[in-house]
Amino acid sequence: MKDNDKRNLLIDYFKDNEKTSSNVKLGPEFEHIIVDRETYDSVSYYGENGVNAIFKKLVKNGWKPEYEGDNILALSKDGMFVTTEPGGQFEFSCTQQTNVSEIDCIYNKFFEELLPILDEYNYDILGIGYHPKTKINEIRLLPKFRYDSMFDYFKNHGTMGHNMMKGTAALQISIDFINEEDYIKKSLVTSVLSNAFYSLMENVFVFEGEITDAHNMRAKIWENTDSDRSGLIKAVFKDDFSYRAYADYLLNTKSVFGYVDGKFEYTGEKLIKDLINENSTVEEIEHLMTMVFPDIRTKKFLEIRVADAVPYPLNMAYFALIKGLLYSEDNLNALYEKFKHISYDYMIKSRNEMFEKGQDTEFAGQTLYELQMDLLEMAKNGLDENEASYLKSLEEMLNRKTNPYGISKANYNGNIKDAVSWTKIDLGRK
Repeated sequence: MKDNDKRNLLIDYFKDNEKTSSNVKLGPEFEHIIVDRETYDSVSYYGENGVNAIFKKLVKNGWKPEYEGDNILALSKDGMFVTTEPGGQFEFSCTQQTNVSEIDCIYNKFFEELLPILDEYNYDILGIGYHPKTKINEIRLLPKFRYDSMFDYFKNHGTMGHNMMKGTAALQISIDFINEEDYIKKSLVTSVLSNAFYSLMENVFVFEGEITDAHNMRAKIWENTDSDRSGLIKAVFKDDFSYRAYADYLLNTKSVFGYVDGKFEYTGEKLIKDLINENSTVEEIEHLMTMVFPDIRTKKFLEIRVADAVPYPLNMAYFALIKGLLYSEDNLNALYEKFKHISYDYMIKSRNEMFEKGQDTEFAGQTLYELQMDLLEMAKNGLDENEASYLKSLEEMLNRKTNPYGISKANYNGNIKDAVSWTKIDLGRK
Protein backbone atom coordinates (compact mmCIF):
# COMPACT_ATOMS: atom_id res chain seq x y z
CA MET A 1 0.00 0.00 0.00
CA LYS A 2 1.56 3.30 -1.08
CA ASP A 3 2.07 6.17 1.35
CA ASN A 4 -0.35 8.33 -0.62
CA ASP A 5 -3.05 5.68 -0.29
CA LYS A 6 -2.46 5.51 3.46
CA ARG A 7 -2.73 9.28 3.66
CA ASN A 8 -5.98 9.25 1.68
CA LEU A 9 -7.32 6.54 3.98
CA LEU A 10 -6.93 8.90 6.94
CA ILE A 11 -8.28 11.90 5.04
CA ASP A 12 -11.39 9.92 4.11
CA TYR A 13 -11.78 8.91 7.76
CA PHE A 14 -11.76 12.56 8.85
CA LYS A 15 -14.25 13.50 6.12
CA ASP A 16 -16.54 10.62 7.05
CA ASN A 17 -16.73 11.96 10.60
CA GLU A 18 -17.73 15.52 9.74
CA LYS A 19 -20.94 16.60 11.44
CA THR A 20 -23.67 19.03 10.52
CA SER A 21 -23.79 22.35 12.36
CA SER A 22 -27.01 21.24 14.07
CA ASN A 23 -25.50 17.99 15.34
CA VAL A 24 -22.25 18.98 17.03
CA LYS A 25 -21.67 17.54 20.49
CA LEU A 26 -19.29 17.49 23.44
CA GLY A 27 -17.41 14.42 24.60
CA PRO A 28 -16.16 14.62 28.22
CA GLU A 29 -13.38 12.69 29.96
CA PHE A 30 -12.74 13.22 33.66
CA GLU A 31 -9.60 11.82 35.28
CA HIS A 32 -9.47 11.68 39.09
CA ILE A 33 -7.16 10.48 41.83
CA ILE A 34 -8.53 8.40 44.70
CA VAL A 35 -6.85 8.99 48.07
CA ASP A 36 -7.09 7.77 51.63
CA ARG A 37 -9.38 10.23 53.41
CA GLU A 38 -7.11 10.61 56.44
CA THR A 39 -3.63 10.68 54.91
CA TYR A 40 -4.32 11.73 51.30
CA ASP A 41 -1.94 9.00 50.12
CA SER A 42 -3.04 7.72 46.71
CA VAL A 43 -4.95 4.46 46.53
CA SER A 44 -3.28 1.71 44.51
CA TYR A 45 -5.04 -0.30 41.85
CA TYR A 46 -3.90 -3.42 43.71
CA GLY A 47 -4.90 -4.99 47.02
CA GLU A 48 -8.16 -5.95 48.67
CA ASN A 49 -9.05 -2.28 49.13
CA GLY A 50 -7.58 -0.99 45.86
CA VAL A 51 -9.18 0.48 42.75
CA ASN A 52 -9.78 -3.05 41.47
CA ALA A 53 -11.91 -3.71 44.57
CA ILE A 54 -13.95 -0.58 43.79
CA PHE A 55 -14.46 -1.92 40.27
CA LYS A 56 -15.79 -5.18 41.69
CA LYS A 57 -18.34 -3.20 43.73
CA LEU A 58 -19.51 -1.47 40.56
CA VAL A 59 -19.84 -4.83 38.80
CA LYS A 60 -22.26 -5.88 41.55
CA ASN A 61 -24.25 -2.74 40.70
CA GLY A 62 -24.70 -3.87 37.11
CA TRP A 63 -21.60 -2.49 35.41
CA LYS A 64 -20.15 -4.64 32.62
CA PRO A 65 -16.44 -5.41 33.23
CA GLU A 66 -13.61 -5.72 30.73
CA TYR A 67 -10.70 -7.87 31.78
CA GLU A 68 -7.04 -8.21 30.93
CA GLY A 69 -6.15 -11.51 32.48
CA ASP A 70 -7.83 -11.63 35.88
CA ASN A 71 -7.85 -7.85 36.28
CA ILE A 72 -10.82 -5.56 35.65
CA LEU A 73 -9.46 -2.58 33.71
CA ALA A 74 -12.65 -1.02 32.35
CA LEU A 75 -16.39 -0.89 33.00
CA SER A 76 -19.42 0.28 31.06
CA LYS A 77 -23.09 0.91 31.79
CA ASP A 78 -25.79 2.89 29.98
CA GLY A 79 -23.39 4.97 27.88
CA MET A 80 -21.04 5.59 30.82
CA PHE A 81 -17.48 4.29 30.96
CA VAL A 82 -14.88 3.84 33.68
CA THR A 83 -11.23 3.13 32.94
CA THR A 84 -7.90 3.47 34.68
CA GLU A 85 -4.73 5.30 33.76
CA PRO A 86 -1.27 3.70 34.25
CA GLY A 87 -0.85 4.89 37.85
CA GLY A 88 -4.34 3.90 38.93
CA GLN A 89 -5.89 7.27 38.08
CA PHE A 90 -9.67 6.84 37.85
CA GLU A 91 -11.27 8.01 34.60
CA PHE A 92 -14.97 8.54 33.95
CA SER A 93 -16.43 9.37 30.55
CA CYS A 94 -19.71 9.13 28.70
CA THR A 95 -21.05 9.24 25.19
CA GLN A 96 -21.08 12.62 23.47
CA GLN A 97 -23.81 15.00 24.59
CA THR A 98 -25.27 18.15 23.08
CA ASN A 99 -25.39 20.25 26.25
CA VAL A 100 -23.28 20.75 29.34
CA SER A 101 -26.44 20.23 31.38
CA GLU A 102 -26.68 16.67 30.04
CA ILE A 103 -23.05 15.97 30.97
CA ASP A 104 -23.71 17.45 34.40
CA CYS A 105 -26.67 15.13 34.94
CA ILE A 106 -24.70 12.02 33.91
CA TYR A 107 -21.70 12.99 36.02
CA ASN A 108 -23.86 13.50 39.09
CA LYS A 109 -25.71 10.25 38.48
CA PHE A 110 -22.44 8.31 38.41
CA PHE A 111 -20.93 9.95 41.47
CA GLU A 112 -24.10 9.43 43.48
CA GLU A 113 -23.38 5.74 42.87
CA LEU A 114 -19.60 5.91 43.39
CA LEU A 115 -19.29 8.10 46.49
CA PRO A 116 -21.07 5.69 48.88
CA ILE A 117 -18.66 2.97 47.75
CA LEU A 118 -15.71 5.24 48.49
CA ASP A 119 -17.22 6.02 51.90
CA GLU A 120 -17.05 2.30 52.72
CA TYR A 121 -13.28 2.45 52.25
CA ASN A 122 -12.86 5.90 53.81
CA TYR A 123 -11.58 7.31 50.53
CA ASP A 124 -11.92 10.69 48.81
CA ILE A 125 -11.76 11.21 45.05
CA LEU A 126 -10.02 14.36 43.83
CA GLY A 127 -10.21 16.49 40.72
CA ILE A 128 -6.51 17.38 40.78
CA GLY A 129 -3.70 17.42 38.23
CA TYR A 130 -1.15 15.23 40.05
CA HIS A 131 -0.97 12.88 43.03
CA PRO A 132 -1.14 15.09 46.15
CA LYS A 133 1.37 13.13 48.25
CA THR A 134 2.40 9.78 46.79
CA LYS A 135 5.44 9.73 44.49
CA ILE A 136 5.44 7.83 41.22
CA ASN A 137 8.22 5.47 42.31
CA GLU A 138 5.83 4.32 45.03
CA ILE A 139 3.09 3.54 42.49
CA ARG A 140 2.93 0.15 40.80
CA LEU A 141 2.13 0.28 37.10
CA LEU A 142 -1.30 -0.95 36.09
CA PRO A 143 -1.34 -4.56 34.78
CA LYS A 144 -1.91 -3.75 31.11
CA PHE A 145 0.22 -4.70 28.10
CA ARG A 146 -0.16 -1.27 26.49
CA TYR A 147 1.12 0.47 29.61
CA ASP A 148 4.07 -1.91 30.00
CA SER A 149 5.12 -1.16 26.42
CA MET A 150 4.74 2.59 26.84
CA PHE A 151 6.65 2.55 30.12
CA ASP A 152 9.60 0.79 28.48
CA TYR A 153 9.48 3.11 25.47
CA PHE A 154 9.56 6.28 27.59
CA LYS A 155 12.71 5.12 29.38
CA ASN A 156 14.57 6.34 26.29
CA HIS A 157 12.32 9.14 25.07
CA GLY A 158 11.96 12.40 26.95
CA THR A 159 12.64 12.87 30.66
CA MET A 160 9.17 12.90 32.25
CA GLY A 161 7.16 10.23 30.42
CA HIS A 162 6.82 8.17 33.58
CA ASN A 163 5.51 11.22 35.45
CA MET A 164 2.96 11.64 32.69
CA MET A 165 1.84 8.02 32.81
CA LYS A 166 1.64 7.41 36.53
CA GLY A 167 1.28 10.90 37.99
CA THR A 168 -1.00 13.16 35.97
CA ALA A 169 -4.77 13.58 35.77
CA ALA A 170 -6.54 15.64 33.13
CA LEU A 171 -9.90 17.06 32.12
CA GLN A 172 -10.51 16.52 28.42
CA ILE A 173 -13.27 17.56 26.07
CA SER A 174 -13.84 16.58 22.46
CA ILE A 175 -15.55 18.82 19.92
CA ASP A 176 -16.90 18.06 16.47
CA PHE A 177 -15.94 19.68 13.17
CA ILE A 178 -18.31 20.40 10.29
CA ASN A 179 -15.96 20.42 7.32
CA GLU A 180 -12.27 20.90 6.59
CA GLU A 181 -12.45 24.69 6.87
CA ASP A 182 -14.10 24.39 10.28
CA TYR A 183 -11.52 21.77 11.28
CA ILE A 184 -8.66 24.10 10.34
CA LYS A 185 -10.13 27.01 12.29
CA LYS A 186 -10.84 24.94 15.41
CA SER A 187 -7.41 23.30 15.29
CA LEU A 188 -5.65 26.66 15.10
CA VAL A 189 -7.82 28.44 17.68
CA THR A 190 -7.60 25.65 20.26
CA SER A 191 -3.85 25.34 19.73
CA VAL A 192 -3.32 29.09 20.13
CA LEU A 193 -5.53 29.15 23.23
CA SER A 194 -3.83 26.09 24.73
CA ASN A 195 -1.58 28.18 27.00
CA ALA A 196 -4.59 30.14 28.25
CA PHE A 197 -6.50 26.91 28.93
CA TYR A 198 -3.49 25.30 30.62
CA SER A 199 -3.08 28.32 32.88
CA LEU A 200 -6.79 28.66 33.57
CA MET A 201 -7.12 25.08 34.86
CA GLU A 202 -3.62 24.79 36.40
CA ASN A 203 -4.07 22.45 39.35
CA VAL A 204 -0.70 21.03 40.46
CA PHE A 205 0.37 22.67 43.70
CA VAL A 206 2.17 19.52 44.89
CA PHE A 207 4.67 17.66 42.72
CA GLU A 208 6.26 14.42 43.89
CA GLY A 209 5.16 15.04 47.46
CA GLU A 210 6.49 18.60 47.69
CA ILE A 211 4.80 21.95 47.10
CA THR A 212 6.09 23.64 43.97
CA ASP A 213 6.56 27.25 42.94
CA ALA A 214 6.68 26.18 39.28
CA HIS A 215 3.53 26.84 37.31
CA ASN A 216 1.73 24.38 35.05
CA MET A 217 3.69 21.30 36.05
CA ARG A 218 1.41 19.01 34.06
CA ALA A 219 2.06 21.05 30.92
CA LYS A 220 5.78 20.90 31.65
CA ILE A 221 5.58 17.13 32.05
CA TRP A 222 3.97 16.82 28.63
CA GLU A 223 6.59 19.11 27.09
CA ASN A 224 9.24 16.69 28.39
CA THR A 225 7.49 13.43 27.55
CA ASP A 226 8.25 12.84 23.86
CA SER A 227 8.60 15.75 21.46
CA ASP A 228 7.69 13.46 18.54
CA ARG A 229 4.16 12.89 19.81
CA SER A 230 3.24 15.46 22.47
CA GLY A 231 2.84 19.22 22.84
CA LEU A 232 1.89 21.51 19.98
CA ILE A 233 1.89 20.38 16.34
CA LYS A 234 4.00 22.70 14.18
CA ALA A 235 1.94 22.06 11.07
CA VAL A 236 -1.17 23.60 12.66
CA PHE A 237 0.49 27.03 12.57
CA LYS A 238 1.26 26.89 8.85
CA ASP A 239 -0.94 28.39 6.16
CA ASP A 240 -1.42 25.04 4.43
CA PHE A 241 -2.65 23.05 7.45
CA SER A 242 -5.37 20.58 6.47
CA TYR A 243 -6.61 17.03 6.91
CA ARG A 244 -3.65 16.03 4.75
CA ALA A 245 -1.13 17.78 7.02
CA TYR A 246 -2.48 16.06 10.12
CA ALA A 247 -2.46 12.71 8.32
CA ASP A 248 1.21 13.24 7.44
CA TYR A 249 2.00 14.13 11.06
CA LEU A 250 0.30 10.95 12.23
CA LEU A 251 1.81 8.63 9.62
CA ASN A 252 5.36 9.79 10.33
CA THR A 253 5.20 9.37 14.11
CA LYS A 254 6.72 6.29 15.79
CA SER A 255 4.06 3.75 16.66
CA VAL A 256 5.29 2.28 20.02
CA PHE A 257 2.92 -0.65 19.57
CA GLY A 258 0.10 -1.77 17.35
CA TYR A 259 -1.32 -4.62 15.30
CA VAL A 260 1.02 -6.72 13.17
CA ASP A 261 -0.72 -9.47 11.17
CA GLY A 262 -3.68 -9.11 13.48
CA LYS A 263 -1.61 -9.53 16.64
CA PHE A 264 -1.19 -6.71 19.16
CA GLU A 265 2.51 -6.25 19.91
CA TYR A 266 5.30 -3.82 20.75
CA THR A 267 6.45 -2.06 17.59
CA GLY A 268 8.91 0.45 19.07
CA GLU A 269 10.53 2.70 16.48
CA LYS A 270 8.36 1.64 13.55
CA LEU A 271 6.39 4.52 12.07
CA ILE A 272 2.63 4.46 12.16
CA LYS A 273 2.56 4.30 8.37
CA ASP A 274 4.55 1.07 8.54
CA LEU A 275 1.64 -0.60 10.35
CA ILE A 276 -1.13 0.43 7.95
CA ASN A 277 -1.92 -1.85 5.03
CA GLU A 278 -4.79 -3.14 2.91
CA ASN A 279 -5.93 -5.42 5.74
CA SER A 280 -5.96 -2.79 8.50
CA THR A 281 -9.34 -2.53 10.18
CA VAL A 282 -10.95 0.72 11.30
CA GLU A 283 -10.34 -0.35 14.92
CA GLU A 284 -6.62 -0.87 14.23
CA ILE A 285 -6.32 2.53 12.56
CA GLU A 286 -8.21 4.22 15.40
CA HIS A 287 -5.79 2.63 17.87
CA LEU A 288 -2.84 4.14 15.96
CA MET A 289 -4.52 7.56 16.22
CA THR A 290 -4.29 7.24 20.02
CA MET A 291 -0.51 6.73 19.88
CA VAL A 292 0.10 10.45 19.48
CA PHE A 293 -0.55 12.75 22.44
CA PRO A 294 -0.59 16.35 21.17
CA ASP A 295 -2.38 19.11 23.05
CA ILE A 296 -5.09 18.99 20.39
CA ARG A 297 -5.60 15.52 18.90
CA THR A 298 -7.62 14.57 15.84
CA LYS A 299 -9.73 11.41 15.78
CA LYS A 300 -13.44 11.34 14.92
CA PHE A 301 -13.40 14.73 16.58
CA LEU A 302 -10.91 17.19 18.03
CA GLU A 303 -9.77 16.36 21.55
CA ILE A 304 -8.72 19.31 23.71
CA ARG A 305 -6.29 17.69 26.15
CA VAL A 306 -4.72 20.59 28.01
CA ALA A 307 -6.75 21.17 31.19
CA ASP A 308 -5.68 19.71 34.51
CA ALA A 309 -8.34 17.76 36.36
CA VAL A 310 -10.42 20.10 38.51
CA PRO A 311 -13.34 19.51 40.91
CA TYR A 312 -17.05 19.91 40.28
CA PRO A 313 -18.56 22.33 39.27
CA LEU A 314 -15.43 23.96 37.84
CA ASN A 315 -15.12 21.09 35.37
CA MET A 316 -18.57 21.90 33.98
CA ALA A 317 -17.64 25.57 33.76
CA TYR A 318 -14.65 24.67 31.59
CA PHE A 319 -16.86 22.66 29.25
CA ALA A 320 -19.27 25.58 28.99
CA LEU A 321 -16.35 27.87 28.15
CA ILE A 322 -15.21 25.57 25.35
CA LYS A 323 -18.72 25.26 23.96
CA GLY A 324 -19.35 28.99 24.08
CA LEU A 325 -16.12 29.77 22.26
CA LEU A 326 -15.98 27.04 19.63
CA TYR A 327 -19.62 26.26 18.83
CA SER A 328 -20.46 29.93 18.33
CA GLU A 329 -19.63 30.74 14.72
CA ASP A 330 -19.13 34.41 15.56
CA ASN A 331 -16.73 33.62 18.41
CA LEU A 332 -14.80 31.03 16.42
CA ASN A 333 -14.35 33.38 13.47
CA ALA A 334 -13.34 36.29 15.70
CA LEU A 335 -10.73 34.19 17.50
CA TYR A 336 -9.41 32.79 14.24
CA GLU A 337 -8.99 36.25 12.71
CA LYS A 338 -7.34 37.56 15.87
CA PHE A 339 -4.83 34.74 16.26
CA LYS A 340 -4.26 33.28 12.79
CA HIS A 341 -0.84 34.91 12.52
CA ILE A 342 0.49 33.50 15.82
CA SER A 343 3.52 31.31 15.14
CA TYR A 344 4.60 28.02 16.64
CA ASP A 345 7.82 29.61 17.91
CA TYR A 346 5.83 32.34 19.68
CA MET A 347 3.64 29.73 21.33
CA ILE A 348 6.68 27.85 22.66
CA LYS A 349 8.23 31.08 23.95
CA SER A 350 5.00 31.97 25.73
CA ARG A 351 4.68 28.46 27.17
CA ASN A 352 8.19 28.55 28.61
CA GLU A 353 7.38 31.89 30.26
CA MET A 354 4.13 30.41 31.55
CA PHE A 355 6.07 27.84 33.60
CA GLU A 356 7.54 30.75 35.57
CA LYS A 357 4.88 33.46 35.47
CA GLY A 358 1.59 31.55 35.24
CA GLN A 359 -1.38 33.80 34.53
CA ASP A 360 0.89 36.87 34.43
CA THR A 361 2.53 35.62 31.22
CA GLU A 362 2.26 38.09 28.36
CA PHE A 363 0.43 36.81 25.31
CA ALA A 364 -0.35 38.80 22.17
CA GLY A 365 -0.36 42.15 23.93
CA GLN A 366 -2.10 41.12 27.16
CA THR A 367 -1.56 38.72 30.01
CA LEU A 368 -2.99 35.22 29.98
CA TYR A 369 -5.26 36.31 32.83
CA GLU A 370 -6.63 39.20 30.77
CA LEU A 371 -7.14 36.86 27.83
CA GLN A 372 -9.00 34.42 30.09
CA MET A 373 -11.33 37.21 31.20
CA ASP A 374 -11.99 38.12 27.56
CA LEU A 375 -12.69 34.48 26.70
CA LEU A 376 -15.15 34.26 29.58
CA GLU A 377 -17.13 37.21 28.25
CA MET A 378 -17.10 35.81 24.73
CA ALA A 379 -18.36 32.45 25.98
CA LYS A 380 -21.22 34.09 27.87
CA ASN A 381 -22.38 35.66 24.62
CA GLY A 382 -22.06 32.35 22.77
CA LEU A 383 -24.34 30.35 25.07
CA ASP A 384 -28.00 30.35 25.96
CA GLU A 385 -28.98 31.39 29.47
CA ASN A 386 -29.00 27.87 30.90
CA GLU A 387 -25.61 26.87 29.54
CA ALA A 388 -24.09 30.26 30.42
CA SER A 389 -25.08 29.68 34.06
CA TYR A 390 -22.41 26.97 34.22
CA LEU A 391 -19.75 29.66 33.87
CA LYS A 392 -20.52 31.02 37.35
CA SER A 393 -17.81 29.13 39.26
CA LEU A 394 -15.24 30.05 36.63
CA GLU A 395 -16.26 33.71 36.76
CA GLU A 396 -16.02 33.74 40.56
CA MET A 397 -12.53 32.28 40.39
CA LEU A 398 -11.31 34.71 37.75
CA ASN A 399 -12.81 37.68 39.58
CA ARG A 400 -10.43 36.77 42.42
CA LYS A 401 -7.60 36.74 39.83
CA THR A 402 -6.68 33.18 40.65
CA ASN A 403 -6.83 29.61 39.34
CA PRO A 404 -6.88 26.16 40.99
CA TYR A 405 -3.15 26.32 41.74
CA GLY A 406 -3.70 29.69 43.41
CA ILE A 407 -6.59 28.36 45.47
CA SER A 408 -4.46 25.50 46.82
CA LYS A 409 -1.58 27.89 47.50
CA ALA A 410 -3.87 30.22 49.45
CA ASN A 411 -5.13 27.25 51.49
CA TYR A 412 -1.65 25.99 52.34
CA ASN A 413 -0.77 26.26 56.03
CA GLY A 414 2.04 23.73 56.11
CA ASN A 415 -0.34 20.81 55.55
CA ILE A 416 -0.75 19.43 52.04
CA LYS A 417 -4.15 17.92 52.76
CA ASP A 418 -5.53 21.27 53.90
CA ALA A 419 -4.21 22.88 50.72
CA VAL A 420 -5.82 20.50 48.24
CA SER A 421 -8.86 19.07 50.04
CA TRP A 422 -11.06 21.61 48.23
CA THR A 423 -10.54 19.50 45.08
CA LYS A 424 -12.52 16.50 46.38
CA ILE A 425 -15.67 15.56 44.54
CA ASP A 426 -18.56 15.62 47.00
CA LEU A 427 -21.48 17.05 44.98
CA GLY A 428 -22.33 19.32 47.89
CA ARG A 429 -22.94 16.47 50.35
CA LYS A 430 -23.01 17.38 54.02
